[in-house]
Amino acid sequence: MDGAARPHDLFKAQVVISSVGGGRVLDETTKKMHRIKDMEESNPAYKAMKTAHAERLLLLIAGLKHPLWPVTPPHNYNVLDYFWVTDVWAELNIVDAVGPIQEDPKTIRVFCFRLEKANLQKHSWWDHNPGSYVRGDAATTASCATCKKESKQILQVGWTCLNHTCETFFADSKGKKITDNAYSKAFLEERSEFIGPIPSVKPTATVEEINGIDHWGSEAVFRAGIVCETCGSCTSRVFWNRWSCEYCQTEVHTKMIAYPKQVVQAETNSFNQTIAKRRAKNNVTNNEIAIRLDTTAVKHSETVFGLYKVSQFLLPDPEGKVIGSVTIFRANETIRVRGTDRMFDVLSTADIGLRRNTVSGGAGRTQGLSRHFQQNWGAKYKFAVDVQSKGFEDAPDTILQAVQQLKWAGTSAVPLASQFITQMGHSAADIPEANVNFNECLSLGYMTDDRINYHDDGEKQCGPTVATLSLGSPATMAFRPKKKSGMNGIVSVGTRPTGVGKDFKDVLEFPLYHGDLLVMNGSLIHRYYEHKVEPSGGRRFALTCRYMDPTRMATDEERRSAVVKGTLP
Repeated sequence: MDGAARPHDLFKAQVVISSVGGGRVLDETTKKMHRIKDMEESNPAYKAMKTAHAERLLLLIAGLKHPLWPVTPPHNYNVLDYFWVTDVWAELNIVDAVGPIQEDPKTIRVFCFRLEKANLQKHSWWDHNPGSYVRGDAATTASCATCKKESKQILQVGWTCLNHTCETFFADSKGKKITDNAYSKAFLEERSEFIGPIPSVKPTATVEEINGIDHWGSEAVFRAGIVCETCGSCTSRVFWNRWSCEYCQTEVHTKMIAYPKQVVQAETNSFNQTIAKRRAKNNVTNNEIAIRLDTTAVKHSETVFGLYKVSQFLLPDPEGKVIGSVTIFRANETIRVRGTDRMFDVLSTADIGLRRNTVSGGAGRTQGLSRHFQQNWGAKYKFAVDVQSKGFEDAPDTILQAVQQLKWAGTSAVPLASQFITQMGHSAADIPEANVNFNECLSLGYMTDDRINYHDDGEKQCGPTVATLSLGSPATMAFRPKKKSGMNGIVSVGTRPTGVGKDFKDVLEFPLYHGDLLVMNGSLIHRYYEHKVEPSGGRRFALTCRYMDPTRMATDEERRSAVVKGTLP
């Protein structure tokens, strides 16, 4: 709970009373949120409270901006304790108005709830007032003469029917609308014993105990946040190999164990079964790679190049002209044994500086963190996430090896794509020449359930060629036209948006396996398309190289840094 509160809401040691969220609009004059219409039973928050009523424990978190704090809160968001829902009801609230209350003011129906602390024997750190711990008798109840339903007396002014479908709902004994919503002393002081186990607010297992279980270090239990054992604050998992408390800087390290090859293979087997079903559902029968393929728009070919099987896909613009290519070099066991297996093991256990970063647009108390871990090498690359960057002179050998491998992939992919474009009767003249003089490498680490959502690589400093090495758990990569791409006339009917403001469906989706190389070439791809990556497993790395043009950077310092840091040793 945070921000808005009604004058008669309650925030005490053992009882919290509030209204469910939703139904507010912004008043352009006061710049405050106000409710202007009745809440409906379809309100998701109301339904959730009804479901939780008397059955489920809720862990209550209070934000700094809640106006009824009994003490000065120590953090932006503060864990209180476990509460349970004792009452859910409807009442009439007066619509906010300037000036004195009218004889018959406008009111709206609002759904409310009362929460009671589960463990009444435990002192509440946020409220030291002895009066907040008084336990009284239960509030009285009575049946409505009109609807015959029972309601508890919750108001100081007396009993009223709380059935919002009744004709006498929230009316006094004379049938007049009640506008004094102050709650009765009995309703505030009644207490009920919660029956059932009450978990600890802190994790039941210590980090030492978690580290002692059979694990690899990137499972969900390690990906989650913890409660700092030094200061008690909630701490997100920001760094690849440890937790670091943002308040007291206490660090808790976890063991990152090399991810076994047999685990990756088991993940891959399960992954292949899943995508086989999806491929059949999408009627993809004319190629061995794609999970989804809009053949109306995207052209594809299969070939062999050295030890690699190669899949190529050509992406069009709104006029049907080919603007770029996506090439996948599919690795085999020979390739993996010769190098990528070791690269994966090194990245799994070494500390190369991987961390989660703040997503652009997030700031202060509401900032969000990326769903993957990053460390950049060479010239600075800033996209939706501002990533820390080290020079290539500080890069480990694994990163430098990946850069050379990706240079080879880029050099090989573009002539193959140009040949395919020509065979299809198109011209490759409008696609910029590949630039594989990579001076930047972005390393991404994914744990269980991590992913990167739809985005493009269209930063103005970025060259036309982007190359990626995939290591570890399998993943899918998908491309779809942007909303304003104007691609309706090029893609098939099934790919087009289903309504105004809706997204296109994917025109292309394919798997990426351990050791695979991916090359995108053509700057216009990023104007018309966006892509996402969804790993399927417990640990994956993606090493992506680009050429970042120093002449397009904003400052002399950025240009100088790009040249110095982007020079390979």
